[in-house]
Amino acid sequence: MRQTFVPYVYTRTQLRALLTATAHNRNLLRSVDRQTFRTFILVLYATGALVGEMLSLKHSDVNLEAGMMTIGSKSFSRSREIPIGADLTDVSRKYLAWRSRKKFKSSHLFVTKDDLPILNRRMNKSFQRVWEIAGVLHHDGGTYQPRMHDLRYTFAVHRITSWIRNGADLNRMLPALAAYMGRLG
Repeated sequence: MRQTFVPYVYTRTQLRALLTATAHNRNLLRSVDRQTFRTFILVLYATGALVGEMLSLKHSDVNLEAGMMTIGSKSFSRSREIPIGADLTDVSRKYLAWRSRKKFKSSHLFVTKDDLPILNRRMNKSFQRVWEIAGVLHHDGGTYQPRMHDLRYTFAVHRITSWIRNGADLNRMLPALAAYMGRLG
């Protein structure tokens, strides 16, 4: 029997557990610094961007003064400029200051400990270690375990849930969400 794939939607408690697992395990990531990995997870969740989009993000794509981030897409021939909130601006500011102290020179925003662009498979493997340590696993008999890409779906679900709770006009907000995310999928 063919199983239908259902994206995993992390709870806020599970997101905290992932971040805690990243912050407290010194031997977790061999080639990616904990600070880089933690910031990467936060940016993915806060923007709903694709993993590949974030791995391709350049230092120059982040404008903290304007509170904007320019995200390029390999799937589409255009990029999109998205606003980022105060919390993500603060996280980004701290990460950029840390990165500056490390004297990283790469144009890529997220780099390895050796200042090289991070490969998608390396980040996915690291993420798998994090969710294992955090205990964020499917316990419902599903074939697929949570993925880093599921942070995109989590972003969308949490945003929509918040709008419903606050009585927002979903007919107006959903097209804005689709444009912000570039596309769903």
